[in-house]
Amino acid sequence: MNKKLVLITAGFPFGTHETFLETEIAYLSEGFEQVTIVTVDATSTEQRPVPSNCNVVALTAQLSGVEKWLSILGILNRCVWQEFNIINNIYHQRLTLGKLKTMLISLARAKKIRRKLNKRILLKHNTVLYSYWCDDAALAIAMFNKYNKVVTVSRVHGWDLYFNVHALNYLPFRHYITNQLNAVYPISQKGKDYITEKWKVSNPSNLIPSRLGVSAQRKVIPSGTFTLVSCSNLIPLKRVELIVGALSYIHDISLVWVHFGDGPEGERLERLAKEQLRPNITCIFKGHISNEALMEWYRENSPSLFINVSSSEGIPVSIMEAMSFGIPVIATNVGGNGEIVNDSNGKLLSDHPSTQEVAEAICEFFDSSIAEAKGEAAYLTWKEMYNADANYREFVKTLQNIT
Repeated sequence: MNKKLVLITAGFPFGTHETFLETEIAYLSEGFEQVTIVTVDATSTEQRPVPSNCNVVALTAQLSGVEKWLSILGILNRCVWQEFNIINNIYHQRLTLGKLKTMLISLARAKKIRRKLNKRILLKHNTVLYSYWCDDAALAIAMFNKYNKVVTVSRVHGWDLYFNVHALNYLPFRHYITNQLNAVYPISQKGKDYITEKWKVSNPSNLIPSRLGVSAQRKVIPSGTFTLVSCSNLIPLKRVELIVGALSYIHDISLVWVHFGDGPEGERLERLAKEQLRPNITCIFKGHISNEALMEWYRENSPSLFINVSSSEGIPVSIMEAMSFGIPVIATNVGGNGEIVNDSNGKLLSDHPSTQEVAEAICEFFDSSIAEAKGEAAYLTWKEMYNADANYREFVKTLQNIT
């Protein structure tokens, strides 16, 4: 049985992002004698608490200007030439300068991460290297597996999975990563299917769907004014302006819309909401708050409905959190959303809905009997499929026993 775990993150436990790891780390630390959390892009010195058997290492994986220039030497690497062949003959795409730059920078970053891990982490027998994202860190530990013969695994979510959400319609070295790692854990069945169909990996036997999860909450009982809640970064991919447009159609009922999250689109969206929404719609942009504070807000305010209209997703933890309170959910049919949202526990929209389609979906939940029934179904969906205690305990078992 594996006894030590090295978890590689983008920032956790520093800063405020990757809040979902706040739950998972408790199960990881319970299942392993020692956990080392390695963050490769820490942009904050503020550190969240972690269990007592966890130690934290911050590495700088960003490339200097010189290192970026030297990345051109990666053209001599065998795996780069293998990637050329994969792009042309498996993905049936054209090799462009943009793709070449992407793979060379990715390879240079991965090598830098590997070097720093070698210097800072003592890799012993019965150690698992676990990359939370299927990115340059996953490529780094894939190279460890080739030369050091340690156990290596990675999760894969959404942005690190789907080619079409990237300008180049491409992500580098996905064949190499999948073939070298002991296991790759898509967070949805849709993710596994996409890897099989689009990445076209030759041996999908190490692809193991493993759902994320959230902790148990008490079911809320909506009362008073209808409250719609959304939670996401304010970036184009999240399409929050669709919510603004949809609410502009609603004029016969008082409604409060509360959005949690911030981002570069924040000012524009707040201005758009002030311009387009009628007086019966109260709009509140809360910005970023801690996960603990968000859960407390749900308990105190008992929202009526949650909405997510992203153009791409894995399976959003924000939807799991809403359902753990028994809140029905509207979501677009993208990524793995169709595995968690359906017409029993909410409303699954088309992948590119119109503002009118979104508005009509929201209006369905003004009927309290429909909202109550779908809220009950939402809670059962969380309990049966996205309960952190069940999902993370099962995940830890697989990590403990993988060879």
